[in-house]
Amino acid sequence: MLFMRDDHELVTTHAWLIRCADNHGLLLKKLYVHSGGSPDTILHLLGTLLEFDGVPLVVPSLHHLWTLGHPLHVRDHLQHIGHDVMTAYKPAERAC
Repeated sequence: MLFMRDDHELVTTHAWLIRCADNHGLLLKKLYVHSGGSPDTILHLLGTLLEFDGVPLVVPSLHHLWTLGHPLHVRDHLQHIGHDVMTAYKPAERAC
């Protein structure tokens, strides 16, 4: 929620994520919303992701990975261990 203005933007972003996953033949199984404070939600996301080999991660933009460290480094690490990272939208960087 740190990158969202309100609940409407969250709902709109959720729809973007679903479309992005669908366009790549994927099914969005979980939606994680981090609303500040402790990074427990993002750490739970990462733990869940790592339980399954090759499960891709779809995020609104790479900035949403900042809680784990530098977004490019997090993306590169996840890709190195077999998890594609796709962005649903970002004006300067469209990956989906």
